[in-house]
Amino acid sequence: MTRKAPNQLLIEFVTSLMSEDYVTAKKLCEMILIYEPTNKEALQFQPLINEKIQLDEERETEESDDDTDSDDDSDDDDSDSSSSSTSDQEQEEPKAKQTGPGNSHCCHGKEGT
Repeated sequence: MTRKAPNQLLIEFVTSLMSEDYVTAKKLCEMILIYEPTNKEALQFQPLINEKIQLDEERETEESDDDTDSDDDSDDDDSDSSSSSTSDQEQEEPKAKQTGPGNSHCCHGKEGT
């Protein structure tokens, strides 16, 4: 005689999945399989839940690594952006010199101001 998992257990399992509480869903899934070792839904969800938990843990690890590296990254980004903005300014400066006050292109678009 096979026992059937209590409806409340099944409801809590589905609710935990819908609220993306995968740790609780994993525990409830395991409990369902104790009652019904051949429960198709629990057997199908179990590897997906484990994978999702693993992905979440990896993401948290990456985020914590990013937080500790953010100081180093921001210093690198600042030096890169300042050098790129300097080269942008260098490229723009010759254009400004070429279009002097006597040039008709100089004031194009500034007539209204």
